Amino acid sequence: MSMAKGIGGVLAASYVGTGLLKHDPGVNIWVALLIQPPMVAAVSYSVESAFKQYFHLRITDRRDLTPDQVGELAEAALHAKLSVG
Repeated sequence: MSMAKGIGGVLAASYVGTGLLKHDPGVNIWVALLIQPPMVAAVSYSVESAFKQYFHLRITDRRDLTPDQVGELAEAALHAKLSVG
């Protein structure tokens, strides 16, 4: 749940943006083919990255993270994956 909260805001903005493009009859298939798969890949990457960081901290540093901190890890990974450059 904490990871979903961490990446929810970014995904909501993307969903609204692509949802508006889907109402144009000639654009909807291209939005589905070109924009949504990279977004799914970015979300999968961010969740996987947050899990790796969480377990690395848990095993090596013996630290417990709060759900908010895990959400911040996922959000930071998603922002890093979606940033250009």
